[in-house]
Amino acid sequence: MIAAIWAGAKAALGFVSAYRTLALAGGAAVLALGLWAYVNGLRADLAQARANATTATAAAQANALSLIEVRADAAAREAALVRATRALEARIAHLAPLRAEIEHAPTSDDGPVAPVLRRVLDGLRGNPAGAADPDHSPVGAAEPAGLPRGAGPAAR
Repeated sequence: MIAAIWAGAKAALGFVSAYRTLALAGGAAVLALGLWAYVNGLRADLAQARANATTATAAAQANALSLIEVRADAAAREAALVRATRALEARIAHLAPLRAEIEHAPTSDDGPVAPVLRRVLDGLRGNPAGAADPDHSPVGAAEPAGLPRGAGPAAR
């Protein structure tokens, strides 16, 4: 009888052992399938990251080239500004003695100025002709009909 119980227990254990092996094999298959999906997801993420890195590298290179162009343009503009400033300073230095001579001239040196010369001088000063002096006629003031140029009231 013990032999029969032993044989029954052995058969039962074999049956349970087969299910256990099958369960372990199924669990291993599910685990392998999950790992395969995870690795494929990582590969897809890696491919996307590489594509993003390539795009970012290209953008960085384009930005670097643009920065070089902007710096070169800024340097050229700065050099032009320095040249213009020096030219202006030279002109101011050249005109300073002329202005001082005019400002310190005695009133006996004052006299009439031809209207055309007055308009030209006013234009060079940046003033509209006659704007500061009521005796000056504006540029292009019409002469009365029948009088020669410079003989009308604008010739005062």
